[in-house]
Amino acid sequence: YDVQRYNACVHRTLWTLEAALQGARDGLFAWAWVDEWDLAADDAGARKDPPFASTCTFAALRDAGLRVGLVTPELHSSSPSLLGGESHDDASSKERLFARIRTIAQCGF
Repeated sequence: YDVQRYNACVHRTLWTLEAALQGARDGLFAWAWVDEWDLAADDAGARKDPPFASTCTFAALRDAGLRVGLVTPELHSSSPSLLGGESHDDASSKERLFARIRTIAQCGF
């Protein structure tokens, strides 16, 4: 959903996991940066389950031979009001931010 909503804003630099894995197979790059702005899965507001920044995502990227970088949620706390007033859910409070960072750490990142 991030790709669908934000890719035009970032000059089409957001790729799906499948596209990143294909790029790795094609030898286009050695790194993947994981950045999850949307926690929603669709316009109706359904939550992603699991989130994109997950054990499965990190494992798939590493298994493809990619090094993985992560844009962590605290960076989003300094970028409020994107796309007409949105702000990142994970940066809404210090408690929620640290809970998400602990979850990401448990993913083996």
